[in-house]
Amino acid sequence: MKPGRVTAAVWLAVTTTLAGCKGAPPALPPAPAAKSLLLPPGATPALPPEQAVIDRVVAVVNEDVILISELQEAIALYLRDNQQSTPTPEQVTELERRLLQRMIDQR
Repeated sequence: MKPGRVTAAVWLAVTTTLAGCKGAPPALPPAPAAKSLLLPPGATPALPPEQAVIDRVVAVVNEDVILISELQEAIALYLRDNQQSTPTPEQVTELERRLLQRMIDQR
């Protein structure tokens, strides 16, 4: 291939690729400001359906992530297995910290 054709082919590939871009991705929702990772229902404003938060990453261990849904499941199982009544906010914060640390150590 001649140098002019290579340049034209590269230019065509780049412009075609860039034409498919729709601009910058939408901004991420703000991280919770509370000390607890789990917020009470209604603590964050409702997002439009196209920006709904499905899950959040609470920790990255090597190349593996721990999602908030995994942490919530671990908390629910712990409370069920230990047959504890509704914990105080301080107990929930401490339980989140301990279980997250345990999940990190297991990965």
